Amino acid sequence: MKKFFLAIATALALIHIPAQAVDIGFTNEFSGGTDCAVAATGCSTLTVTSFVGGVHFELQGTMVPGEFVRELSGNYNGGPLTISNVTGNTETFLGFEFASNAFKADGDGFFDWIIHLDNAPPGNRFNGTDTLSWDFLGATLSQFNSLSVNGPEGKNGFLFATHAQGLANGGSGWFNGTVPPGGTPFDVTPVPEPETYALFAAGLAALAYMQRRRKKQEQA
Repeated sequence: MKKFFLAIATALALIHIPAQAVDIGFTNEFSGGTDCAVAATGCSTLTVTSFVGGVHFELQGTMVPGEFVRELSGNYNGGPLTISNVTGNTETFLGFEFASNAFKADGDGFFDWIIHLDNAPPGNRFNGTDTLSWDFLGATLSQFNSLSVNGPEGKNGFLFATHAQGLANGGSGWFNGTVPPGGTPFDVTPVPEPETYALFAAGLAALAYMQRRRKKQEQA
């Protein structure tokens, strides 16, 4: 009985540990000559959220009509990495590849994984009205805190990179993804909120009560 209640208290505490989200902006165009119209985000934003058992990604388009994103590259300190639970505007999702230091973003260093997005007629392009979500099960947030390597000066050491097209004057550009200044460190570990501590304490109190009750019954 003791082990049973202890297991319940521990499980509840783990379930209620809040997910830790990190927002990634794509504001620096490291290759190309035309910025995205929405300069604050660079055509898209990426939210990375840890949860018990994996890491959730959500790519949100923020561009103006005519602009679209063709691919997203990232790094991973581990492997192999597989994608699952792809949702959202899945008609723009062409596929996922993983291979250590295998994918190059127009002069930048090599990345470990890439998501291909469709560049078919406008109806199937990943644009400002689109969101794509997916999970990397078995991964941890800190494993994505890895920089691209082997690129030339000024085009190296990025967490993520996107390729945007349809920019002003028909141009295209490559944008690196970084945590905004003053933002959450990318390798942060989820920290329980006060409610979680209260829940865990309640579980321990229930366990202590059951122990006292059991002793009284044995003494009777």
